[in-house]
Amino acid sequence: MREQNSSVSTSTQERQTDAAHLDLLKHDIPESWYPSPEAQKLVGVLEADVDREKGDAIYHAYRSLKILSTFCKTLDPERRRAMADAMLLHDIPGRTLHRETDERAKLSDRVQEGWKEYIAQLEDSDKSVIDYMHDQVVIGTEARDYRESIKHQSNGISAHDKEQIMNSSYEGMVNVAGWRMGMPEIRGTALEKLAGEVNIESLVIKAAEMMDNLKNPPKQDSQQLRNILEAESFYCPFLEAIGYDAMAAEMASTCNIYRLRGQGREDIIDKAVEAYRTNAEKDPAELAMQMFGLSEKPEVSWIVNKTSDEVYSGVNCRFAELMIPIAGALRRVLFRQKSIGSTAKKMSVKGEGYDIMDAFAFLVICDAGDDTFDRNHHYEMRDEEIAEIHATQTEDLAKVFSSFVDTITVNNNLLLRSGDGVSQPIYVQGDSTYVNTVHGALSSANKAVVNQELREEETPYRVSRASALVGPEGLPVEVQIMTDLDRKLARTDVTSHAVYKNNGNDSLRWLQKLHKRVEHMKYGKGNPISRAMGKTALTAITRGVYPVMFAPNALYRKRAIVSV
Repeated sequence: MREQNSSVSTSTQERQTDAAHLDLLKHDIPESWYPSPEAQKLVGVLEADVDREKGDAIYHAYRSLKILSTFCKTLDPERRRAMADAMLLHDIPGRTLHRETDERAKLSDRVQEGWKEYIAQLEDSDKSVIDYMHDQVVIGTEARDYRESIKHQSNGISAHDKEQIMNSSYEGMVNVAGWRMGMPEIRGTALEKLAGEVNIESLVIKAAEMMDNLKNPPKQDSQQLRNILEAESFYCPFLEAIGYDAMAAEMASTCNIYRLRGQGREDIIDKAVEAYRTNAEKDPAELAMQMFGLSEKPEVSWIVNKTSDEVYSGVNCRFAELMIPIAGALRRVLFRQKSIGSTAKKMSVKGEGYDIMDAFAFLVICDAGDDTFDRNHHYEMRDEEIAEIHATQTEDLAKVFSSFVDTITVNNNLLLRSGDGVSQPIYVQGDSTYVNTVHGALSSANKAVVNQELREEETPYRVSRASALVGPEGLPVEVQIMTDLDRKLARTDVTSHAVYKNNGNDSLRWLQKLHKRVEHMKYGKGNPISRAMGKTALTAITRGVYPVMFAPNALYRKRAIVSV
């Protein structure tokens, strides 16, 4: 990077750097996610942000970066720096566009000057940060349109209540019915459109910002509820589709917690918190030893392992990956602990005394040693290819499930118990071919204890499952066993959680397009449309005409933008 020209004294620069590092330490940002010193300097301009209390815009930026670093550990180091800078500076483009008042115009001028200085020191290889930053403007425009569309959806509340909730100037309280209003329809086509225009990394950045907004809500109840509705039907489905399960679960948990608080159900939240914190003391390796009948503890690779004293603003999320020997081979197994929000929501629906049987959950993935679906997209393959691979994986799963059932039916450390809406603690669910293959591989004795649930949909949800109370404490654990293909379908096809929540509405193209875009993110290939717009944005910033080119006209009905 080139050295910046600056009239700021060395001692002042040192004080600024020290303060920035103190902020990083205070917010516990991992060193691998440190933003550049130049980005830390530029974000300081937001001390004078008129849309937040003094200094809060900066703290919001660092908190959002902490969230990003918590849930995005697998990205390569080069993109981490660009994403860290873009996360810290995500509000900069928006503040540049707002010039409705003298105060906002002054801030816009300061932001533009700082942004020019920041750009001047970037090497060509670092220009992707401009793409990510400008993407925030594109996403923000789509989000505004999306929030407007919610007004016209049926969400189970009166038109008067909805009008109050969707009115940005409403300062009053939201009533209980408002906090209970149904989740809006997932706008898959809007997500598909965005996936074609912006980088997936930029949507992840925006999701991290939204999570901080949820955890540190505005004073307006209506604004927080609007954030919740947007998160539930826009960002959560997106995160699930691209495989960020932990981040999606934490966001959904936060939404549930604030919904219940708005309904005056802090009592249920407190019970869920107590259960979560007690369960967070449990080692998934110990649970795996007992549930899978292992002689040694498997190694646990944590995706996220956070338990915070702060129920509302902290991160409380535990997701991990293990490799466990089953049926003669090591199997990839995913672990998750049920979140506070999910537990509280279940209690609110089923009753506080309801036995939750998936407080801990393991997912065993069977791929028969075939990595085809890591190399190819299943929705780009011929039906015959998919059927052949699925048949092979189902046979592999049948061996795994048979071995697992042999283990749990004679394990004295387990008390088999059925979960919610299930008649038997061990069962196989799917189409007849799948059920017959898996059930047919069981021993004669075990066939009598394993229930069969036939689903004859065109693409049924196929899973083999068991639940039990484990050990002397009776810890509720659920194990699901799925083929790798069915796991992929659960992200991008009709069996996905997003399609289930949306009652089957909307095209599947948006899920599949998002999944394709993940490949660009994985291999560092930026979105060419975003790159082209980023180049235009860079030129506009350098020439001081960024607000002229990109601000919505509605911002300037009463005021000229800038003189060009």
